[in-house]
Amino acid sequence: MFGNLYSGEFKKQFNLKTVIIMLVIVLAILVILAAVFDSVNEALVEIGNGNFGMTAGGDTVTSGPDEVTGDAWNYDEASVTAAIEQCKAAIELLEAQKEEDGYSYYRNADTLYYMRGRLALLEYVRDNELYGRDLAVYSGGTVTGLDTMSVTADAFLVMAIGAMVFLVTIYGAIAAGSSYADEYKQGTIKLVLLRPVSRNALTGAKLLAALTHVTAAYTVCFALSAIAAYAVFPVSHADTLYMFNNGAITVADSSAQIGIAFACYYVNVLVYTAVAFAIGTLTRNKVLGIVTPVILVNVLGSIFNISGLGRFFIYDSANWLKFAGLGSSLIGGSNFFISLAVTAVYVGGLTAATFVAVKKKDVA
Repeated sequence: MFGNLYSGEFKKQFNLKTVIIMLVIVLAILVILAAVFDSVNEALVEIGNGNFGMTAGGDTVTSGPDEVTGDAWNYDEASVTAAIEQCKAAIELLEAQKEEDGYSYYRNADTLYYMRGRLALLEYVRDNELYGRDLAVYSGGTVTGLDTMSVTADAFLVMAIGAMVFLVTIYGAIAAGSSYADEYKQGTIKLVLLRPVSRNALTGAKLLAALTHVTAAYTVCFALSAIAAYAVFPVSHADTLYMFNNGAITVADSSAQIGIAFACYYVNVLVYTAVAFAIGTLTRNKVLGIVTPVILVNVLGSIFNISGLGRFFIYDSANWLKFAGLGSSLIGGSNFFISLAVTAVYVGGLTAATFVAVKKKDVA
C-alpha cells in the first residue's frame, strides 16, 4: 500500500517543464565551464611548452606514484620533524591568541583547527614513515602536489558538482516545498485524505518522493559532469593524503576526491530538501518552502556566522565539506560531531513537527 502511495506522490511531484528547464541550464553551465577551463589548459600548455604532465595532444603521460614529478611533496625525516616542532609552537601561540580574542574567536575562521590538522598530518607521515615518496595532499578542495598544473578531469568534476549543487537544491525545494502546499491551496488534500491511508503514511510518502527526486536530479548532474570532465580534460593521478575532522587520515588515489565531493554535497541537498518540505508544509506556502533554503544559505547563515553562533545553525552544521578537505570556511569552535548533532536536531525537529502538524491540523 505504501509503495503505491509513494509512486503516486512521485508522479505528482514530477514536472516535465521544470525538468527540461533545469536540464538546459545544467548543460549550458557545463559547456561554459568546460570551454573556460579547457582554454586555461591550452594557455598553460603554451606557457610551459607542454610540460604540464601532458603531451602536445593533451594526453596524460604519468600513471603512477613513481612517475609523479613537479609539485609533488616528497617528505624526509628531518624536514617532517622540524615542521612538527614548528606546528607545535604555532599552536601554542594560536591558543594564546584564542584566549585573548575571547568570544570574537567564534566569528572567524578557526586557524587553530587548521594548524592542529597540519600537525596531525605531519605526525601521520612520521608515524607511518612515509618518507622518500611522492605524496599529494587534499585540502581546500584541491589536490596540492598533483603532477600537473593543468585542470584535470577529476578536479573539473569536483568543481562542476559544486557548481550544480545550488541548482539541484532549488529543484529539490520546488518538489518538496510544493508537495503539501499545493494540495492545501487547491483543496485536493480533502480528497487525498478520503483514501484509506494514514496521514503519517502520506507525509512519509511525500517526503520520500521529494528526496527521490532530488537524488535523481543530483545523480543526473553528476553523470553529465563526469561525461564532460573525462571527455575534455586530461586524467592524472597521484597518491594523496586525505584527512577527515582533523583525525581520520589515509592515503588514497587522488580520484578519491570525487567520492568525497559527491557525498558531502549530497548531504547538503538532502538537508535543504527536507527543510523545504517542512517549511512548505508547516506554513502551507510553497513560496516559503522554496525560498527558505536560499535564505538559509545566503542570508541567515552569514548573520549567524558574524554573530559567533554559526556552528549552532544549520547553514554551518550541514556543511560537512570543510571537515573533509573540501573548503576552508570552518568557523571557530566547530567540529564534525557538533555539526552532526546540530544537523540532526534541525532536520529531525522540523520533520517531526511536520508529521505532527499534518496529523493534528484541520485540513479546512
